[in-house]
Amino acid sequence: MKHWVRHVLEDATSNNQQEEHTTQIEIERIIGLVEQRDVHSFRTQELEDIADELAECDELSELSELLRRTTVSVGLQNYALFVIKQGTSSTFSKRLCTSYSEEWMLHYYENSYQYLDPVSIQASSQDGSFLYSALKFDAPIVESFWQEAERFEIGRNGVCFAMTRQDGSRIGVAFSTTESAEYATRLVSLNGFDLEFLAYLAADCFCYLCSESLTLNDQLTDVELRYLYVLASNPEAEEATHKTLNDQSCDTIRDSIFRKLNTRSLFQAIAFATANGWFNSLPYGPHDIETDDRVTTALLRKSIDVPDSPFSKHTYPTASVTCMPSSLKPFTTTTRS
Repeated sequence: MKHWVRHVLEDATSNNQQEEHTTQIEIERIIGLVEQRDVHSFRTQELEDIADELAECDELSELSELLRRTTVSVGLQNYALFVIKQGTSSTFSKRLCTSYSEEWMLHYYENSYQYLDPVSIQASSQDGSFLYSALKFDAPIVESFWQEAERFEIGRNGVCFAMTRQDGSRIGVAFSTTESAEYATRLVSLNGFDLEFLAYLAADCFCYLCSESLTLNDQLTDVELRYLYVLASNPEAEEATHKTLNDQSCDTIRDSIFRKLNTRSLFQAIAFATANGWFNSLPYGPHDIETDDRVTTALLRKSIDVPDSPFSKHTYPTASVTCMPSSLKPFTTTTRS
């Protein structure tokens, strides 16, 4: 478990205030493990050995072998650990670790089955575990997908565990079999608790081995992010410079962005920021706001050419919701001497 512990402790020392609460929870989890508050008892010695090896795994090939052993140990056939959604602060060098054949994976992507695969669709919708047989996808096109999968010896029964991690990335870990739904259900009822525990360990290991921080300890400043935002919405670089620069030069901002994001072009930087939703949190700037003088005037002054005006044919500031004219002090009260 050293990779997960190291990741949490690095977060704790990064001075990232936004992650402070989540990091505190993770540190409490580490303390709980050290104090053995929640000791997991495995059903078999083989699964316990696999868990121990997952905790120390530092090679992707080793992770693949441990997942294979897990699958065989519980009586299932195939496994797949896959990235459902990338988080806001990391990117993955690999997005899938599986025992599926290369022929099936090529066929899968050539036919865009990721948009039909009910397991992938369900895993992307919510966290938790589910049996394949419990999925309510009865359309003929989905049945055709399963028939194609079976032609490549990929089963339509099994269990999947979906989890969202601290940075927002979502990981799925699935185990499947070509046997009947009853067979899969029975195996999951016997080993489901252990499989879930191992799935989370495998996801921790996979993210440690295959994900990299996007910005490490550096974050784009509002000026740098606004510069990219204006460039993305307006091809005129001069206008972007005029709208966003304070006392910094265009070259200084570009160099800073390239260094922080490890990119070589503004196009890459813009794509990077867009893919991770950074523009969504950008504060409003002066050039983002459009005002209407007529609306402003209407709020500050009110014409008295209406039947219920207290003083007809006059215009006065509406200083209070009572329409009290400015010649009076609306909130002054008299006191007895």
